[in-house]
Amino acid sequence: MALEMEIKFPEADLAALRTALQALGATGGVPYLECNRVYDTPGRDLRAANTLLRLRTKTGPNLHAAVLTMKKPPDVSHPPVPTDVKVWDEVQTGVADADAMHLMLTSLGYGVAFGYDKVREVWHLHGVHVCLDTMPFGPVAELEGDREAILAVAHRLGLDRARASTTTYHDLNRQWRAARGLPPSEDFTFDAAGLADARRVVFGRGDDGAGPASAE
Repeated sequence: MALEMEIKFPEADLAALRTALQALGATGGVPYLECNRVYDTPGRDLRAANTLLRLRTKTGPNLHAAVLTMKKPPDVSHPPVPTDVKVWDEVQTGVADADAMHLMLTSLGYGVAFGYDKVREVWHLHGVHVCLDTMPFGPVAELEGDREAILAVAHRLGLDRARASTTTYHDLNRQWRAARGLPPSEDFTFDAAGLADARRVVFGRGDDGAGPASAE
């Protein structure tokens, strides 16, 4: 497995970051719609082991892809890992047929524990993936790469390390709901209006470019 290091900045100003990234010569930045399903056993054994099993689909202009990912805490055989960035042991692989993979996982006894959506732009700057994410609960900037490179890029983008978070999107969603007195829910998927807005951002229209958005 490979170590993944990341840090998040909730409530980030994505428009300002986009401008800064362009000024610094970053590449990428094409938005796409990302839909995630997280799998677990009926007893939530993977959650108890702090392990994530996720099937992700990505949809955008000229993009239709799926990825299966497993994340878990770093193995004890690794050298000490930093605490100011989130560190995972991660393995992932592309999936040709997301529906077939879903059937395989459910046949093995896993079920969908929850789902979450986002519109994501991935920018590349000095070896760091800078992800500008529009979530149902608000904007988040996520930086992925080596620790020193992450912190250097965060500084160049004017991101305040005091506002950085090493928590997961799932925890950010729970915190957001709790702060607003909303009932607990692990799902954070777009509603019909949010999905229509997401498709307009990604495709410039309501859906994949074929016409206006459908209400789902």
